[in-house]
Amino acid sequence: MGESSGSAVEQIRAADSDTAVSPASVTEYKTLQEFVTTVKQSCSDMKDGLEQQNLLLVTFLERIRDGTWTDMKGVLSA
Repeated sequence: MGESSGSAVEQIRAADSDTAVSPASVTEYKTLQEFVTTVKQSCSDMKDGLEQQNLLLVTFLERIRDGTWTDMKGVLSA
């Protein structure tokens, strides 16, 4: 997960400054976002008494995703 987060930030950093935000420059972030959504949906489907652990996992992944987005915005505003 950390690899996807770092890859997303590096992808934006390496993009051409004239076209920094394009579908091609955010594929790593999109992959991270889709992974978080998939885990969240999978956890919500589980009804075996692990709700608290699932909630912590989802919260952790959402924080990684949100931190990555913040880092990407920092690169774009620099």
